[in-house]
Amino acid sequence: MTRLYVKRLLSALVVVAASNAWSASLEESYIAARERHIQALKETEKSNSEDAQMKAYDSAIADLQTQMESIVGPFQMKGVPEKGKLSLEALSADDQGYGMLDGMVFSNEATGTDVLVTTPDLFKRWLVAHRNWRTTDNLPQKPEDAVKSGAFYTQAISADAAVLRYADLPVAKPANATSAYGMLAASTQDTVPLVPDEIFIVVQQDRRVVIIKANAEAKNNSIPACEQIMKDFEKARNAKAAARETSGKKQTQKEFDAENKAEEASSLKFRQCYAGKAKDEAFFRQVLTQSQTLIDALPLK
Repeated sequence: MTRLYVKRLLSALVVVAASNAWSASLEESYIAARERHIQALKETEKSNSEDAQMKAYDSAIADLQTQMESIVGPFQMKGVPEKGKLSLEALSADDQGYGMLDGMVFSNEATGTDVLVTTPDLFKRWLVAHRNWRTTDNLPQKPEDAVKSGAFYTQAISADAAVLRYADLPVAKPANATSAYGMLAASTQDTVPLVPDEIFIVVQQDRRVVIIKANAEAKNNSIPACEQIMKDFEKARNAKAAARETSGKKQTQKEFDAENKAEEASSLKFRQCYAGKAKDEAFFRQVLTQSQTLIDALPLK
């Protein structure tokens, strides 16, 4: 190994270290600013008009977006605009969308595609903060485990609906990534959809984490053998409701909790069934192709 080679190698390592330190400093400044804005908005809500509160909120979001743009840097991906917006939808714990994953979102409303770009450090910080975010659905702390949970997408990018995982998509990891994961899913505010119609993808790189949400282009099928699981649950629930109506008794809290647990168990069993059988369906191959196309469209750096 020549002295010139060693000198160049050391210079490159110094540049990488300086770059990482600069990025970490920007992230720490952003987190500190976000917390200051959250506290300041709490004070604004106490004694100011609604217009003043909205102006303070808009100012806070604008400041945080400017900082996040510097952290994430330019992002170009075919199918989404180059101009993004801050991913946060609320800065008050009382508002829907509070606590979403920090990053920039690039959206194509025509196709229903959203791409959130963040950094590994912000991603890990967010996971730690969401360890006990809710009384249920606490998130795994390893990124590779967290992204396989529907609860992760519910808390990170879905402000108004729960995300349910139906089947893993065996996507290929691009050469410039440390990992890639895809899943077929559905979002719901109430009943469990019998047909998943969304794709979620997470690609982790050295300096970026990219989360993609897209509508499945293929028309997915229901799977009768799996669908029957939910039909049986609904039949049992309706029978109990009819019995209560006949007797004039109200549903107790214990009965309500038991019914919710039974629905969750039926939903999980149904989706496990779907995952096992979907791989043999033609639409699954189309969804997998679409997912890989989205991954391959990501910038190399």
